[in-house]
Amino acid sequence: MIQQPNIKKSLRPFSSVKISALSQSASLNHFKQAY
Repeated sequence: MIQQPNIKKSLRPFSSVKISALSQSASLNHFKQAY
């Protein structure tokens, strides 16, 4: 029970990295479409 909040805290930065990676891939696709 005590480890649950620790897992959630460790998952938060991972999800933010995922979101940033998704935004980067989206911007790359937009950049490719421009050319």
